Amino acid sequence: MSKPFSILLLILTFSLSAQPSYIDSLRTALTHPPGVELSFEMIQTMQGESWTGTGEIEIIGANRYLASIGDQEIKVEGNYVQTWNKSSSQLIKDTLYQGNVNIISLLNDDGNNLKIMDQMIENSQITISFSVPELDASGTIVMDEESFLPQKIVLDNGPETKTVMNIVKTKSIGLESKFHFFNPDVKDTIDLRE
Repeated sequence: MSKPFSILLLILTFSLSAQPSYIDSLRTALTHPPGVELSFEMIQTMQGESWTGTGEIEIIGANRYLASIGDQEIKVEGNYVQTWNKSSSQLIKDTLYQGNVNIISLLNDDGNNLKIMDQMIENSQITISFSVPELDASGTIVMDEESFLPQKIVLDNGPETKTVMNIVKTKSIGLESKFHFFNPDVKDTIDLRE
């Protein structure tokens, strides 16, 4: 899995483990049928080098989402993960392991490692400052006060690593969910499941 997407999953995990009242509302907003699609722009800086990308995550329920960023599509259903690299037509099948910190764990109440430093509501936005002592990370989450959907997430993960994710569009998923039509043209399959 590419580093930018791994960081994205980590960020989203953090964003959904902020505070019980807000996290419950956020989880409901993200997983209420038929689901929601988040389009985002992401800037990641690591040791003086920057990476910029755009992508979408379609969340249709707890344990069920399809993410597209750069050259990859990742479909997760339960503990089953399929990662498709579009340019090489390679599909990797894998299983999420216990304690994996990603969007799945956040939707299943497993991502509660945040220490809330400050929270405020201003201009119809909830801003939460947090730290994750185990990972030497800190950041902020900005979400809409009414919809509870994330608008911006900033993660400082060490002295030379920073990721900024701006949610540019959210929309309800219609009947044409990409999740249900995931059927990549595969030339090579690697099965890592045990």
